[in-house]
Amino acid sequence: MQSKMLPNFMAGTAIKITSVFNIDTPSTAVVTIDNPSTLPVINGATMVKEDNGVYSYVAQTLSTWVEGDYVVTISITYAGYTSVAQEKFTLIKQE
Repeated sequence: MQSKMLPNFMAGTAIKITSVFNIDTPSTAVVTIDNPSTLPVINGATMVKEDNGVYSYVAQTLSTWVEGDYVVTISITYAGYTSVAQEKFTLIKQE
């Protein structure tokens, strides 16, 4: 599983998370985003199928979210197996 993300985002903007899987249609594809305190700000949201093996999710950040490193966890299930990948991005406040 491969994720494509930019490393820095401004608080209050939308972030599109896109993942490419080596299988066409997993049983489930979900995303969780944890803030710098490891608390989920988005928990188990269903990703949208864009094409065979390509799934995405658009996360709307809030201007109240704290600055720092966030961890995106993408989990897919297929034929009874689960694969998990993680990426990080940094959220910065607008000045």
